[in-house]
Amino acid sequence: MTHPIPNEPPIEGQPPGKSFSEKYGRITLDCVLLILSTVLCLGSAYIFHTCAAKEDGSYMTCHWANVAVSATSALLIFDSILLFLFRDSKAQAAICFSMLPITVLIALYPNTLIPMCMMASMRCLSVFRPAVWIFDGLIAITALINCLVYTFRKPNHNRPMDGRRERV
Repeated sequence: MTHPIPNEPPIEGQPPGKSFSEKYGRITLDCVLLILSTVLCLGSAYIFHTCAAKEDGSYMTCHWANVAVSATSALLIFDSILLFLFRDSKAQAAICFSMLPITVLIALYPNTLIPMCMMASMRCLSVFRPAVWIFDGLIAITALINCLVYTFRKPNHNRPMDGRRERV
């Protein structure tokens, strides 16, 4: 049995007795996904970016892996924002499931789909690729946990199906 937070007034539309984690646990995972996706997108562009341009102004191929990771991680940010907009747990589970192939694609960009520099001491192999794999792995794990939470969450039968609150 769940115990309510002491001295907390009941929230309209929710039955009394819900614990803090039942009320805010889902939002916490959604926020973690949004933050990690934003760090991956902006970090790959500004913090752990690949090699700089050559003297003649052209770029090495690792630059295009950087661009691909930044652009594709913007899709993860969009999906994370969608999690806040939809209230149906099946729609939220579908959004989380759609994030998993995107994370696989992002992990495959550096050195698999787009070739990187040959020397292991170059910035693209020593900084960019490990950072992308770490943040991308964290996003995939969090999205998978979120999928399981949304898939096996008990439906709230007190809420009307159209999403509006009942008048008391």
